[in-house]
Amino acid sequence: MKKEELIDKIKANNRLLNAVAQEMYLDNSLDIRTRDYYASNITSVRQNGDQIIQILDEEGIAE
Repeated sequence: MKKEELIDKIKANNRLLNAVAQEMYLDNSLDIRTRDYYASNITSVRQNGDQIIQILDEEGIAE
């Protein structure tokens, strides 16, 4: 898999995470602690994806 394909997949995952986060906050059945817990996990996954993109760019991996 090429670097560009990996980056595209990570960006697609981040868009999906954004959609999940929006739906989660619209779901009034979740208490605030549960929403904050899930939001924290979503943020961590998103940050990990951003770090992977940065590493791929810096190292030139999978070009």
